[in-house]
Amino acid sequence: MYLPWNEVTGKLTSKTYPLCGFTYVLALNQYSDYPGTNINEATTADNFLRFVTETAGGQKLISTERDYLALPTGKVLTEAQAGTKEIEF
Repeated sequence: MYLPWNEVTGKLTSKTYPLCGFTYVLALNQYSDYPGTNINEATTADNFLRFVTETAGGQKLISTERDYLALPTGKVLTEAQAGTKEIEF
């Protein structure tokens, strides 16, 4: 049975959203190699991803305030943090 899309809501209805898979962030690790990019774009990507992966506030924003599970501690979180550190201009 399919439910009508006009009844879909953005309202938070669950503490976590377990039917979601990992989301990948595609970012350049050397922004200056690509014409049209600038230091501001590299800085924004770096700041956002570091906030999400390295601060308690970022994990709280993902998990408790946006209805998603936080990144699992251990290898997944470590890999996300390592990837973020590769962003540069």
